[in-house]
Amino acid sequence: MPTVEESPCPVCSATETLSLAMELVAKPLGSFSLSGQQMKVSATSRPVLSCSECGLRLVGRLDADGRHVTFPASG
Repeated sequence: MPTVEESPCPVCSATETLSLAMELVAKPLGSFSLSGQQMKVSATSRPVLSCSECGLRLVGRLDADGRHVTFPASG
């Protein structure tokens, strides 16, 4: 099975342009509650698949065991 780096991009089909990294992704405003008067933002660490050729950026989720990444279906 090829690694992420060896796989072709699902959008532009370029090879050796994909990378997978953990990033802090902000939750949408209004979807969380934090006490206090100062403006705050809540974020979670999520896996992000990106392509350096076409600018693809897919935010995924880790499954229950924390070892496997799933991404939303593109279409």
